Amino acid sequence: IGADSSLEWAVELVASVCRHLLTQGRKVTLVAENGVLLATGRDPEALLDSLATLRPSSQPGLVVPPVDGELFAVLGEMDATTLEPLLYWAGHGHAHAVLVDVRAWAPRREVRNAVPVGTPARTLSEAGWTVLVGKPDRGPDQIWTEFCRRLPVRLGSGQ
Repeated sequence: IGADSSLEWAVELVASVCRHLLTQGRKVTLVAENGVLLATGRDPEALLDSLATLRPSSQPGLVVPPVDGELFAVLGEMDATTLEPLLYWAGHGHAHAVLVDVRAWAPRREVRNAVPVGTPARTLSEAGWTVLVGKPDRGPDQIWTEFCRRLPVRLGSGQ
């Protein structure tokens, strides 16, 4: 329970996405919330090893790297300021996000000032993003399957 559990869930989701995209012959680039390149390429070992280095972050704001192609973001707690750089990508039609409902993992006493996940989810959706919410009762594979159902051709799982 708590932020560490939501981070583990998020890392598991990113690993699932990487495995799927790599089996489709896609190149994957992993970037941390501060814009630092973690790994890039088609080597599953290098990509998955880079995920092991992730730790919870309290960085205010988000650095969105230049992206050529699809942007798939796995994000924790968001507010209006943090969302701002992401709204640019909506116009490209290739922006997707899983907003991890960190509050759902945290004990009640830790969530008093947290922004409800529905607010940033609505903002991104209204801006053209494909958005799903990650919660403890939905496994990362279930979330990825839902994305594939919504975007089968572009994500390489359909006709």
